[in-house]
Amino acid sequence: MTKLKLAVGFHANTPCHCDGIGAYLQKLASNGHMISAKSIDSTASLVDYQQLRDQGRDGIGVFRCLAWKNATPPPGWERDQDVPPYGANPFETAIEYRRKLRAAWPPELKKEYFYVEMINECDKHQSDWLGYFMVELGTLLMADGFKFAGPSWSGGEPEPEHNRTPGMLEWFRLVEKHPEHLAHSVHEYTFDTEKSMKDSIPWLMGRCKDVNDACLENGITPPPILITEWGWGADDAPSWHNGNPQIIKEDGMIEWYLENVAYVTAVVLWALEQDLKWGKLADVIHPYITPLENIIVKREPWTAPADLDQQEDKPEVPPPPPDDDA
Repeated sequence: MTKLKLAVGFHANTPCHCDGIGAYLQKLASNGHMISAKSIDSTASLVDYQQLRDQGRDGIGVFRCLAWKNATPPPGWERDQDVPPYGANPFETAIEYRRKLRAAWPPELKKEYFYVEMINECDKHQSDWLGYFMVELGTLLMADGFKFAGPSWSGGEPEPEHNRTPGMLEWFRLVEKHPEHLAHSVHEYTFDTEKSMKDSIPWLMGRCKDVNDACLENGITPPPILITEWGWGADDAPSWHNGNPQIIKEDGMIEWYLENVAYVTAVVLWALEQDLKWGKLADVIHPYITPLENIIVKREPWTAPADLDQQEDKPEVPPPPPDDDA
C-alpha cells in the first residue's frame, strides 16, 4: 500500500469529545499513514499522538500556545492573546513570546514531535511586519529546540499581495533553510455547510496554493503548509455522511491538495472541542472519526507526485475574487 503523504487530523482542546481519537491514530499509523493531532493549551489527543511517534510513526503534531501560564504578560497584553502587538520591535516581541512558551510548554511533551503555533488569525494588512516577526520568533524557538508554524491566517485570507511583502518573503526564505523545523500555517473553511469543499476552490478551500505560487515567483522552495483549522464553519458542519466524501473520495479535497499543492502536509478538521462558542459542533464532528478511519485504511490512498517540476513554472496570479460588498 502506498502511504498517504498528507495527514488528516482533528482539532482538540479541553474539554473535548475525543473518544476514539487514540484508536483513529493507531489504526492509521499501523497501516503506514501519516498521523496528525492538534490541541490548544492542553495535551488532549497529543499524548496518544506522541506515543505513536515514539514507536517510529510519521506525523504532524501541533500545540497552540494561547494563554500565558506560569508567566505574566507584558503591560497592555491580554492573557489570552491571539495576535501580536503590530508595529512593535519584532525581535523584542519575539523575546516575549519565547518567554510565554517556555513557561507554558507541557513538560510531558517532546519538542521534536510538535510544531508550536503562537499567533492566530492575524491582520492580513500587517503581513510585512508579521513576516519579519516570524523570522525572529522562529529563529529563537529553533534555538530552544522547538518547531514553529505561523501565521495561521484566517479562512479566506490573505490576499495575493500579502504573500509577497518583503517581510513575508523573508519568512519563506527562512523556512526554505529549515523545512524540518518551520512551517507555514493557514486556515481554510467553506463558510457554508451547503457548499462542498471543492466548490469553494480557489478563494476559500485551496487558497494556500498562492503560497506556492508566491514562492516560486521569487525563486524560493515552497514551505511545508499546515492547514491547522479546516472545515465548513466555526460552529457548524454537514453530517459525516455528506462531509467525509468531500474529504477523501476519489476527487475529494485530499486528492486536490496532493495534485495541486503538494507541500501541504497536514489538514486538521475543526473541531472536537466542547466549547459553548462553537455550539454542538463537537457532536457533529465526532461521528466523522470512525468512518474516516475506515475509508483511509481500506483504500489505496493518494500520494503527492514524486516530481514537482510541474509546479516550477511561473504561475499566473488569479483574477481578484468577487466583491462581496458589491
